[in-house]
Amino acid sequence: MKNILVINPFGIGDVLFTTPVLRALKKEYPKSFVGYLCNRQVAALLQDNPDVDELLFFSRGDFKKAKKESFIKGVSFLFRAFCRLRSLKFDIVVDLSLVSQYSVLMWFLGVKERWGFDYRNRGRFLTHKVKINGFQDKHVTEYYRDLLLRMNIKDFESNLKVNVNRREEEWADEFLKLKGVHPDVLLIGISPFGGKSWGPDAASKQWPQERFARVAKQLIEKHKAVVVFLGVKDEKKSIENICRIIDSQSVINAAGETDLTQLSALISCLDVFIGNDSGTLHIAAALGVKTVALFGAVDERVYGPVTSKKNQVVVSSQSQCRPCYKDFKKPVCRTMECLLNITEKNVLDAVEKIL
Repeated sequence: MKNILVINPFGIGDVLFTTPVLRALKKEYPKSFVGYLCNRQVAALLQDNPDVDELLFFSRGDFKKAKKESFIKGVSFLFRAFCRLRSLKFDIVVDLSLVSQYSVLMWFLGVKERWGFDYRNRGRFLTHKVKINGFQDKHVTEYYRDLLLRMNIKDFESNLKVNVNRREEEWADEFLKLKGVHPDVLLIGISPFGGKSWGPDAASKQWPQERFARVAKQLIEKHKAVVVFLGVKDEKKSIENICRIIDSQSVINAAGETDLTQLSALISCLDVFIGNDSGTLHIAAALGVKTVALFGAVDERVYGPVTSKKNQVVVSSQSQCRPCYKDFKKPVCRTMECLLNITEKNVLDAVEKIL
């Protein structure tokens, strides 16, 4: 029996990419206690995961949020988190953060085995490390497989995992019922935004809104489909504008009406998901929903949806400059040629293919 800690303080897609790691660890050490250190915004994705015994919060974002309320609350947050980590007496840590702060903390706590990636010499406090220059040429989950092989863990399945409990399933059924959606209708979800983790550069991940509108309009007319637009609260007005362009009773604006678990449940009801490279896309793929994914600056070979080939179509352009996102950096781009060269026909053809 071992106490194991997995660390990944990043966004939705990054956390979902680690679910194969959790499954492999539980298979190798079935009686182990597995903790997961993440940020609170994505914790809901793991709360029903049987491979996680406890969620822990020690991310920079959580600390900033507490400190914003008051300096005392910030210090209190750090103290409580530190005490909880120390009390669990971890034997092994799998640090997927690519920064040095967490491995320093684990060294200070006396964790004997500290596994992770040595990126830009940030792994000097790891006891076992795989040197990388970034993620390139193969999927992130394959890098995780390589790390676990170094740990002599060979049973690794790369498919992602999102658990939707019965309560959330009932919520999604009721939500669609209240919106007048018949159970037999073709239900298509569209996520026209995403890329929040890129901050001010988020728009460079997003295909033009009016093109999503025209694609939705054609799918409604051809397939008598109902289209659900997905997004967060601050995207609601923009999606309202998209819905006005479509001008149909077969459109639902669900932006801001769900929390993360409800969003997952709603996505699980879809027949097809269409969206930019985003956390929402990876939720759809993890749930086994047929996905049409639009990729521009990012390499889909590295960060693409992890699902069966029959359930996904990645749409990208042949722009010579793509992919330009490398080593976790993206050059300044004013043309967004890689996304703008994706046509509405490209996306509609992808939907027809997957249907």
